[in-house]
Amino acid sequence: MTEKEHPQVDEKSVEKTEAQQAKLTSYNVSVGRPLLYTLPLVLVALTAVALLKIVQPTTLLFVLIGVLAVFAINTLILGLLASKTKAAFTKRLQLERQNGRPLESLQGFVAIKSGVDRTILTIRGVFLLGLLVLILYTGYVLMVLNVLSEELSTGVAYLGLGLSLVCFGASLMVRSVRMDITSVTGLSDFYRPTSHELLLDNFFADVFRGHLDPIVRLKWDEFTDAIRQCLKPSFVEAVLKDETGENPVALAVEKLLYLHYMEHSGVLSHQKVIEELSEFLDLKTEHYHPDQGVKIGGRHYFRAADIYRVFHLIESTTPAVFDLIDRLQLELVDNISLLASDPVYVDAAAQEVCVKDSECHFLLLLFNNSKDARDFTVRIVVSGLQPAELKVSVSAEGRGGLTIPSEPIPLVSESDVDVAHVLATILKNSVSLWVTLEPREIGVQTLQVFVEDASGRVLEGKTMPVAIIRNISYLLRKLTSVASIGTGAITPLFRALT
Repeated sequence: MTEKEHPQVDEKSVEKTEAQQAKLTSYNVSVGRPLLYTLPLVLVALTAVALLKIVQPTTLLFVLIGVLAVFAINTLILGLLASKTKAAFTKRLQLERQNGRPLESLQGFVAIKSGVDRTILTIRGVFLLGLLVLILYTGYVLMVLNVLSEELSTGVAYLGLGLSLVCFGASLMVRSVRMDITSVTGLSDFYRPTSHELLLDNFFADVFRGHLDPIVRLKWDEFTDAIRQCLKPSFVEAVLKDETGENPVALAVEKLLYLHYMEHSGVLSHQKVIEELSEFLDLKTEHYHPDQGVKIGGRHYFRAADIYRVFHLIESTTPAVFDLIDRLQLELVDNISLLASDPVYVDAAAQEVCVKDSECHFLLLLFNNSKDARDFTVRIVVSGLQPAELKVSVSAEGRGGLTIPSEPIPLVSESDVDVAHVLATILKNSVSLWVTLEPREIGVQTLQVFVEDASGRVLEGKTMPVAIIRNISYLLRKLTSVASIGTGAITPLFRALT
């Protein structure tokens, strides 16, 4: 390919464009989109008042001019957002390709790009409609001020009213204006965690990574590398002593995410989390600190605030993840003696409420508490979702050097014998399944999971209900959009025929 087809871009130019796009996104999320919905309706209301002659024309004109000024500014910013988003997205793609990382090849990227492109196209359409509405109402105001033909000004008012309704209907078709490429969850409205590993090596880390969009996911390896450089030698030595061949980085990330989750849940204070992290990470280096994150490409990623944003995303899309973690924590706090003597710990969870034709996430956690590796078969049977039956054979390694204490242990402590360390170790050494099912039938369906040993004997079994509902909010928005566009289209015709 020639340089003309793919012009070279530098990192500073990309960062500048992305920073500008992030500011525009912030405005449009908090202010721009609400105004995009309300201003056309305000113009419709003012037009109706003007045509019915309820208020003095002079007073109404001043109000109309003020609304039009705000409408003009908001419309221009909306158009600028579409332009900057397209430029930022294109430049980022080219920069990563120059660096030898073609983002287009990543799983899930094509869906994101398609969604963003369609949204940009819709925003540009709304922008053009907004300009037409602005021109018509400006003409109407000038006609009234110059006392021109009432019949002509009334016709222009009806045309403006109709286009305002069309503009409102079109604005409802905008999927999202949250398209911040600089944020870890900036593209979450265009990406669902449907592309992920089925068999998880590290439960918390793999689920967390699975909820990152493909662009941010590239930065995850740099984050884990920064964690590796911060590991204290004493922690590495202790981990390898317990089990030769164990990955200290993976265990550290599991523990880091769990500690942040406890702060996210209100169990630990931020200062306590820092203290706990300092036990196995050297936070005085330039590589990583929870408050600053990791510096990647001129920006800081995976700060504590970023991690909490991803937690919020997980709660909204895959809440079963935290159900499993919370129940395991409960077992370690209240029933640790039973857990220590149980040869196999199995727990499973699925989304309790799913939207038809979307996705339903099911997760299973299996910890082999014996010294030797064992083979298991997991069988999932479900009604009203696809696939209706799934059978997976897995091999679970032994617990290694981990011995679950038979006596109660504290949630956190200065030693390694606490819930935080034991739970992270169990998550790291468990066999975990993450299955995405497709809801097909409305109503309460039944999901059953069976865990069998090598002989076919059922060791554990669970039954759980899954309620499948319609996406009412989407249907209402679509119907409102169609009704508004239709009403706006026939309004000028109605005026012409009366």
